[in-house]
Amino acid sequence: MTVQTELLKWLNEQTDIHSHNVVFLDGFLFMLKKIRKHGHIRMKNKHDIHPRFWRSYDRAFNFNLINSRSKKELAHLYKFYFHVAYHEQFVIVTYPTIQLSDKGNDFLQINRDEQLGLLFSYIW
Repeated sequence: MTVQTELLKWLNEQTDIHSHNVVFLDGFLFMLKKIRKHGHIRMKNKHDIHPRFWRSYDRAFNFNLINSRSKKELAHLYKFYFHVAYHEQFVIVTYPTIQLSDKGNDFLQINRDEQLGLLFSYIW
């Protein structure tokens, strides 16, 4: 998967160098935990989680991208998160739903450095 330049630029703008929080990782973990919490999440098609799911993500991180004129960055981020989760087998897609796999649960248990390393491996 190629990562769009707009996504990297946007993620860089979200990063606070004085904080230990990594928006990039926190968003991915939020997605996995929310899928785990609800058991099954509805999908729009075989490759896209329903937009209602992402609206809650947007509210949780206070990005206000859903209502902004430019939704490119958010679309790239959603596709990136889904791509990683699917290819790492963290999720099971049984259209029209998606659920967290045992491997996804295991990923949530490892330390943040390892989690971040895996996400970065998809960028570099």
